[in-house]
Amino acid sequence: TTHDGAIRLKRGQRLLGADQRGRPIESVSTTVQITNSGSALSGSVVQLSSDNEIAGLHFVDLKNHGIVAGDENISGAYLHHNIFTNSAASDQIIWSLLLVSESGVVDDVEISDSVFRDGRDMGGIQVLHQSSSYGNYFFRGNEFKDLGGRAYQIQSMHDSRVNSIILNSSVDNIGRGDRNSDSVLPYLQGSSSQTLLVKGFHYNNSQQVGNESNTGMEAFLMGNPFVGEEHWCDGCRLALYIEDSVFKNTITDGIQLTNFGSNSIVDIEIRNVQVLNANPRQAGGAISLIAENAQNSGSRSTLLIENSDMIDSSGYGFVVVDQNTGYTSTVDLGGGVLGSKGNNRIVNNANGEVMAIQANPVARNNWWGAGVEPAVTLQGDRSTIDWQTPLSQDPR
Repeated sequence: TTHDGAIRLKRGQRLLGADQRGRPIESVSTTVQITNSGSALSGSVVQLSSDNEIAGLHFVDLKNHGIVAGDENISGAYLHHNIFTNSAASDQIIWSLLLVSESGVVDDVEISDSVFRDGRDMGGIQVLHQSSSYGNYFFRGNEFKDLGGRAYQIQSMHDSRVNSIILNSSVDNIGRGDRNSDSVLPYLQGSSSQTLLVKGFHYNNSQQVGNESNTGMEAFLMGNPFVGEEHWCDGCRLALYIEDSVFKNTITDGIQLTNFGSNSIVDIEIRNVQVLNANPRQAGGAISLIAENAQNSGSRSTLLIENSDMIDSSGYGFVVVDQNTGYTSTVDLGGGVLGSKGNNRIVNNANGEVMAIQANPVARNNWWGAGVEPAVTLQGDRSTIDWQTPLSQDPR
């Protein structure tokens, strides 16, 4: 039996699937099906308020976004052990959860232990903050498979601020319908800021779905040449931490860090991450940093990578690109001013191990293979790379 939704929750209410004995379900293996066959709530199934709990439900055949925030503050919302499958055909992504905030503080929102799968035009979770709003989100133990849209899109506009933690999530085959659906996308506009920790993340693209922009994960500060000049980053700030994670078989760059904004600050730390069998078709690396493009200026970025693998890329292992006046990045792959311990393995990459365009990465104390020097490409009169004191044996 599939129950009909269009449910508008009030503050503190709980919407729980129950078993035949009336006990709340806390497993995705046994859930109660729910949908919205009518037009109420514009076709969405549930509208949240604050301090709601939703668990043990299977959201099916979405006509519009499954769970939405509407115009309510959803602080304290706890969504867990739910399943989302299938949506109506759509040119635009239908989100399983669409959490929009236009004002105030949204705090203590948790979405955990849920499954999102089998939706060509369906995505996972979109968070969107506008104006001067502030948000604090925690995601844990979620699984995403065979979707057209992203697993996590965290978007901040105007001068909003968003802090997010993503733990122990897994992703496979995101980007169906030849889409650009990077599995995790912190997306900054205006003068907004974000802090994001991604830890224990497992990405695969076993069926090679998506287009040439469909990275494993991307951080994106919007700017020229994209449409919407009023939303270009000017003074955005991103702090991103990626730890203990694996990205395999990406159809393009594995992790792409892209700043198209001006006067912005980007600080990134990558530790204990494997990027394997990437097929880069954008910046060119298993891990790629675009510090500035030709149209923006005034930014600076730092990138630390340690104890990580960039192996078997069809392009480069690591790429840093700075296309305006250049030399705005500080890249430490080992032995540099940011304190990286090195111990990276950067080997078996088709075009070479490192490409630096108007940049000076430091990459000491790394493994480049037995008895070989790294293949390095430098562009720009002042570009350098310091890869001395290579490791004499594989650190793993």
